[in-house]
Order: sequence, then structure tokens, then C-alpha cells
Amino acid sequence: MCGRFTLYTDINILAERFIFDPWDLREQGSFVPSYNIAPSQRVMVVTKESNMNVNRVEMMRWGLKPAWLKTQSSSELLINARSETISEKPSFQEAFSKRRCLILSDGFYEWENTTIGKRPTRVQMRETKPFAFAGIWEPGRDNSGNHDSGLINSCAILTTQASKFMKPIHNRMPIILKPQNEQKWTNNEITERKELEDILSPIADKYMEAWHVSQFVNSTHNNEPLCIERELKLL
Repeated sequence: MCGRFTLYTDINILAERFIFDPWDLREQGSFVPSYNIAPSQRVMVVTKESNMNVNRVEMMRWGLKPAWLKTQSSSELLINARSETISEKPSFQEAFSKRRCLILSDGFYEWENTTIGKRPTRVQMRETKPFAFAGIWEPGRDNSGNHDSGLINSCAILTTQASKFMKPIHNRMPIILKPQNEQKWTNNEITERKELEDILSPIADKYMEAWHVSQFVNSTHNNEPLCIERELKLL
């Protein structure tokens, strides 16, 4: 699974890397870099404009609220979706078919079981570059399940079985899209399950690195560079 991640890369670098206009965020408030993004907080998401080959960026709540969910409880929001069964689950079917997105990040945390208890671990690209999680999103809705443009859209990160690299840390991992597959993922004209499965193949282990970080990151109130400071490099 993925329960915490970061995005502190400069907005202009992100705009160039993911081909969007940062001015799209002007009505949503300024982008605030974060070293400790938690569920229910706002995250940066890139989608494809309907019927146009143009990327659009917006801030969405991390924690997808399916159309059938009638309450506002944050504990019922879905932050992850299993890629192996996503096309079969009523909670995710429509979003998987019509509302796929890129959830931007530059690293994530996982808590590894060790002989001295759970230890927070930082995972990122070896070249310290931003990347995109495969995501799905839902439009903001009121308690009756009706569309309401005044409500914030929500999203969830797709996960898969851990790669050889991730297995010592956790048995699940978020799907980091290969750069050449990012535009394909947001192209809703692609509907064939086999083609989508190929897009969702995890990025190669050789591009990843990980190290233990301090318990400081455990609290969602802590949000500063100390969260990612190395204690011990693992891989």
C-alpha cells in the first residue's frame, strides 16, 4: 500500500516535466511543498482535458470518495486501489475506465517490520527525480451522490505486489509509471484491459533506492526536510 508520500520539487520543474500550465492552480491556492503528505490532504494531480490532448493540473483530496458513499467520514475514503482487481470492483470501475490520472510525487514512505519494531523507510528514484503514481479520480459530490462543482475532486493511488526491491520493506507498493506510459495512462480512449495492464507494469528496480528515516515522520504534524533525512541506506 501507500499511506504517506512527498512532493517538494519546484512547481516550475514539475510543470516542465509533466507538461502542464502551473497557472491552472491559481484559483486553487498556491502549491505548498510537503515532506509528509497524509490521506485526506490535497495532492497534485494531472489529468487529460476531455476530447483534447492537453494536460491539466489540479489539487485533489487524497482519498477517493465513490459515488455510492453517502457519508463524509474521512475514515471511509479509499486512498489505494489494488491494480489486480480494479476493473472488477464497483468502487473503482467507472473511474478506472474514464478518470485515470497522474498523482505527482518525489518519494514515498513505508513502514518496515524489523526485530526492533516498525521502522519508517524512504523510497525514491535514485536520481532524485519527480515521478507519477498511477491514479484514478472521482468528481466532488454531495451526500446524495450528485455532482457538485463546488466540492473538491478526490483520488486514489493504484498499488501492486511488491517488486524484488520492495519485498524486504513491504508486500505491496504503489505503481510508479514509466515516463513513456504516463500520457497513455491519462488517455481515456485506451480501454482494453490488456493494454492497461501493460501500462501498469512497475518501474524497474534499478531506478529505485531506499533508506531508513527517523520516527519523526510518524506524526503527520511534522513536515520538514528532517522527514527524509537518511539514517541508514538500505538499497
